[in-house]
Amino acid sequence: MFYKEGHYEASLASYQESRDHYDGFYKSAINHDTIKVRNGMALCYKNLKNFKDALETYEEVLKMKRALIGRQTADVNIASYLRFMGDCNKELGKYEEAEAKYKESISVRKCALGSDGEKRCSVATTMCKLSDLYIRTREWVQAARTAMKAFNLAKGAFVFRNGPILMGDSAKLMVKSANRVMETSDTDEADGLEMEAVLEILKETKIELEKEEGFAEVLTQLKEAENSLQQRFAEPMQQ
Repeated sequence: MFYKEGHYEASLASYQESRDHYDGFYKSAINHDTIKVRNGMALCYKNLKNFKDALETYEEVLKMKRALIGRQTADVNIASYLRFMGDCNKELGKYEEAEAKYKESISVRKCALGSDGEKRCSVATTMCKLSDLYIRTREWVQAARTAMKAFNLAKGAFVFRNGPILMGDSAKLMVKSANRVMETSDTDEADGLEMEAVLEILKETKIELEKEEGFAEVLTQLKEAENSLQQRFAEPMQQ
């Protein structure tokens, strides 16, 4: 109840009390209850922006879950834990670790049980997070390409509630990549090949979005970014 109402400190205290109870009751044996309360603790830490403790708790949760079901077992929850660990690493500035966790999460989720649409939406969500990571690390083309992969996955799950949302989110990440590559072109950090690559991704995505309804706002953003990038890309040739 505390967690759903946003009272994360009270919720954390409750989860910690439950952890102590279950650890004593089960004599520290690993089971779904002991994993569940630690996952709750990790979520509270994450929402409280205590990413260090959240990461440490997720690491414990992941270790316990794999000990319970087998390390090689592909599981939806494990994919989620890995994605959350990627989030925490990203917020802590540990970008290489974050990238590794996101990629591992994607790999696990592809192999786990679930409908095709569920898998597409879940993997697309993680790819959007990975794209945002690449924006932080100033890898503009990689960011745009990863966002486009997320877009295509979400498009294949359009009938699912999250499908259209993820299509919009991934398109916005492409726009963000385009804006960043234009900003850095002023300092010669971004070269013509990078601008051209991002431009092509914007063009392809725009064509796909024009086939759908309900994307007017992000479509306008895409077109504006495409036009600006096209002008910026043409400037060196005009000089």
